[in-house]
Amino acid sequence: MNPAPETKWVKLGDRAYLPFSFSLNGSQNSAKYLKKYGNFENEDRAIMYQHRFYWPENEIEKIADYQIRRYRTQGAKYLWSMAKKCEQAGDVFLKKITRIIDRKTENKSEVQVNLSLIIEEYRKFVVFMTIPWVLDDFFGQELNEILNKRNLTERVEIEKKLNQPLRLNEGELEQISLLKIAASMKSVDDFNPAILKKIAKHVNEYGWLPIRWFVGNPLKETDVIERLKHVFSDNPQERSKSLKDQAKKVKKEAEQIIRELGFNEEECQFAYLLKEYTFIRTYRSDLINKVNFIVIPILKKASAELGIPYSDILYLSYGEILECLRDEKKLAHITVLSGKEAEAFATKEGILEQKSLNINEIKGVTAYKGKTSGKVKIVHNPNDISKVEKGDILVTTMTFPSYIAAMERAAAFVTDEGGVLCHAAIVAREMKKPCVIATKIATKAFKDGDMVEVDADTGIVKIIK
Repeated sequence: MNPAPETKWVKLGDRAYLPFSFSLNGSQNSAKYLKKYGNFENEDRAIMYQHRFYWPENEIEKIADYQIRRYRTQGAKYLWSMAKKCEQAGDVFLKKITRIIDRKTENKSEVQVNLSLIIEEYRKFVVFMTIPWVLDDFFGQELNEILNKRNLTERVEIEKKLNQPLRLNEGELEQISLLKIAASMKSVDDFNPAILKKIAKHVNEYGWLPIRWFVGNPLKETDVIERLKHVFSDNPQERSKSLKDQAKKVKKEAEQIIRELGFNEEECQFAYLLKEYTFIRTYRSDLINKVNFIVIPILKKASAELGIPYSDILYLSYGEILECLRDEKKLAHITVLSGKEAEAFATKEGILEQKSLNINEIKGVTAYKGKTSGKVKIVHNPNDISKVEKGDILVTTMTFPSYIAAMERAAAFVTDEGGVLCHAAIVAREMKKPCVIATKIATKAFKDGDMVEVDADTGIVKIIK
């Protein structure tokens, strides 16, 4: 479906979706289910161009404004209820997908039926990729108003602590599991049967983490062994304990801030609501990627039935895949253009941007202080993480749990997007590595192999040779 020529588009960020994933995630606002969960009224359209993701103008505001109005009239309980709905829907989503995957898929018809069921469940849950996310500005503004009432000297640190979630995400739990294995090893090469059993259990539980947008390679035992060699000498027992104790520390810090700054009841409720939504944002992304991992086998069966490689089926929308499996005509949910046609479309829609920037220095927000230098490695998706070597500077739009292995090897992180509690900021503080976020243009300003200096004390990243 081609968007109407008069539509004004707003860039939301850079996302390396392929057409199949984009057809599931890209609009992220399945109108039918948005109406069910929140009576939201909005369009179900989006554009992806050169890794950039666009929505029709004012769509974010519509979904955000509805929730904010309810918050103003009902108080924190409304947004708490939406966060609870997200987790409840997530539990149902995972269980239903697991049951569908267990069904028979021995012929084309069964693959088509089961894939249709999966897509329907997917579209029910994917609205929760949008509902919490559009409130980012609201939470930032509310927190800003609360802190503006106080005379603060260490405001940045207070903001970071108030944004810190009380619950660990899957990436942090995976790190704890890995560090516990490393702490039980007697030497860097101690891979006795007991250790190998722990590694196998780790892979079984977290094998899905490197998968994002149906792309990437599942975690293997050899991958874990290499990472264990890397973290063995880095105080694994101390780091594991620090992560496990994080929730207690975060709660204690929040209570201290609330007490010292004299928060009233409403401000106190908001502070804990902020922490819950910080967790929910990562929770729903983790859940989507866990489901993606579970769904890959049926996608591979679909690709086999259609006689095309798995890598190629990801370039079809879900509507096109179902159409091919049914041998019936069906309107696809996305249009894929390439070459001059894509450039002409981008020009017409007003989204054509400069492909590269001729600058040597950029500035962002400090997520963790420090100064280092190294070779740039641009990471757009999980397939790129293998090129990050020890001492490199990982430059990406934003980081995800699937990037952890690369982050362990990198000397510093630089991102286009992010806030004080984005994934990159959390990991940087845990790993104690320099990190500059929200540069907006890092992935366009630099290229693989550039030697750069990351000065996270000032938030400046510059090419030095």
